[in-house]
Amino acid sequence: MIRIRSVALLLVLTVLFVLSGCMKLSNGQPVESSQPGSSDTPTTSVELPDLSAKEIADAIMSVFEGQELSPMTRYYLGASKDAPEYFEPERSGWLITGKMDADPVMDLLSDYAFYVPKGWYAFEVDVLKVKESANLPQAGEYLQARRSRQDGPDLEFYNSVDLPLIRNARIFTIGNYTIMLATTDNDKAQLAIDELFEGKAQVNTEILANPGEATTEPEFNFSIDSVDVAQIQSVNNLDIAMLEPE
Repeated sequence: MIRIRSVALLLVLTVLFVLSGCMKLSNGQPVESSQPGSSDTPTTSVELPDLSAKEIADAIMSVFEGQELSPMTRYYLGASKDAPEYFEPERSGWLITGKMDADPVMDLLSDYAFYVPKGWYAFEVDVLKVKESANLPQAGEYLQARRSRQDGPDLEFYNSVDLPLIRNARIFTIGNYTIMLATTDNDKAQLAIDELFEGKAQVNTEILANPGEATTEPEFNFSIDSVDVAQIQSVNNLDIAMLEPE
């Protein structure tokens, strides 16, 4: 009997010792990662490398080196004003509306890179970096508008081969960056981003406002006033002499 009590007491002490050890290890220390396959999210945010929008866009484009690409202009913040890569913020509206006016989203950005096609092509890479994470939805709306503008009747008429690029474009956020990929291989492009961020990047698409919202084409009314057919003289009844020169 004494032996059984001793064993039971020893088991209780062992359990208490293990529990106290676990409490000491976790007390005051946030969990920084979860086990593979676990649905638990980290309690601390991962600090991402502070990269320029151009660095990210260039890393994406490096995936397609050696591939014949459509003509592009690579606009980025920091280009000299006399360079073709210089982007005028006061005319930022033309990318989404075609009008040479300023879009309010530019006031929310600390950096940007627009690698856009020349002519009727769709291969494109855009990177926007917002000053505050609260402004990510507005940056997402801007890129959504850009995608909608590109996916228009002109591209379908002049170069329908490129339609899948823009219709399958990906828009997502990583940290304070909002990115659009309209490439021939978005998976490889996204992998390049992940490597650039040292595997710390967490892609988020839920923060975007109205993702994939379908745009409606404008309706045109070409109605013609009806004419009574009986009032139109038959060609067979026309006097051919009327057409002869005098």
